[in-house]
Amino acid sequence: MEPNVFHGLAAIVCAVSAAACGGSLAGEEKISDQEANLATLESGAAVQRAYLGVTQDVRVGSRPVVGTFDLLGGADVDLELVAKAEAALHVELWHIHVDRWATLAMTVDDPSGFALHELHADEDSSWLLRFPAGLPGDVVVSIHCEDSTSGCSPFVQPGDPCPDGWQCDEGLTCKVPGDVCVAE
Repeated sequence: MEPNVFHGLAAIVCAVSAAACGGSLAGEEKISDQEANLATLESGAAVQRAYLGVTQDVRVGSRPVVGTFDLLGGADVDLELVAKAEAALHVELWHIHVDRWATLAMTVDDPSGFALHELHADEDSSWLLRFPAGLPGDVVVSIHCEDSTSGCSPFVQPGDPCPDGWQCDEGLTCKVPGDVCVAE
C-alpha cells in the first residue's frame, strides 16, 4: 500500500473514531469504553436499585457502590446528585445496552458536591451510577421523570399505583390495600 494512501486511511479512521466517541452530555465529556459490560461494572461493588421519583441515600464505603435503573426509549429525566457533608462528588453514569455492553455516558468530578444533569434515553435500556470506593461522604440521588405522557420506566416505581398487568420495579412489591409499589 502506498504511504500516502496509508496516511489517508489513518486520517479517516481517526476522524471516524473521534466522531463516534465524541460529543457531550450536559457539558460533560462523553467517553466510550467498549470493553465494559454490566458484570465488570458490578464486580466487587455493592449493588442496589435506583428508583425514579424518590430521593435515595447512597451509603459509600470501602468498596464501590452501583445503582441501576431502567428507562424507556424517549424518556427524559433530571438526575440530581448531592454529596453529603460538603464533600466533593465523584460518579460515573454508564449506559447499559440491550446486549449488556456498557458505554460511559458521563463522569462527574465536582468539588462543589452538587450536579444536576438532563438525561435522554434514545432506546429502552438500563443505566448504572457507579460511585467509587472511599468517597468522603454519602450521596443523595434523585431521578425525576420529565415525560408525563408515556412515563420513563418500564416498571412501576415506589409509591405509584400498581394495577393488574403492571410490574413493580426490582425490590418492590404491590401492597394491598392501596395497590401501590413499596419496598419488600
